[in-house]
Amino acid sequence: MADDKKWSLAQAKFDAFRAHLPNSLDEEAVAQFHPIVRLLEEASAEDLDGFQIPETEMKQRVISVRPAAYGRPGSGRTNMSDKKYCDQKFMQMQIEGISRYFQSVEAINKTTTTAGHNPTDYWSMNDTELETLARKYNIPPWSRTGAGCTAQFRASVTGHQDANRLERPAR
Repeated sequence: MADDKKWSLAQAKFDAFRAHLPNSLDEEAVAQFHPIVRLLEEASAEDLDGFQIPETEMKQRVISVRPAAYGRPGSGRTNMSDKKYCDQKFMQMQIEGISRYFQSVEAINKTTTTAGHNPTDYWSMNDTELETLARKYNIPPWSRTGAGCTAQFRASVTGHQDANRLERPAR
């Protein structure tokens, strides 16, 4: 990565946004997301324009509907929101796309720089390696499951029954 400090800051902001995705993905939420994508671009020197939320994906929502009166066609009315909103699934696809893109870039960089390095110790793995291992064992990401996933993941990796009592070894 171009600058490690910039990268750490950008990744921290991205991870925080990803973990705490706003309930209402209105123009303000998209306005928070775009600078984070730009930070990732600057820190990684990668082109991430394809992950921005285009204006065409921002649409008004129906607030209320008043049906037409009996015998008076055309008297009905649909009220739309003042703000525009992004579809939740589309935003999640963009966020997941960024995450997977950088995982693949990191994996490519790792194989070219440290061929043959395969950490098997849970505590020595970074987040990307842990997420890859979790996907291998069909363990859902933390953001969708909460704290219960950690014990299941540790138990599956370490083979310990009481995974909640595991402590990180001193270095």
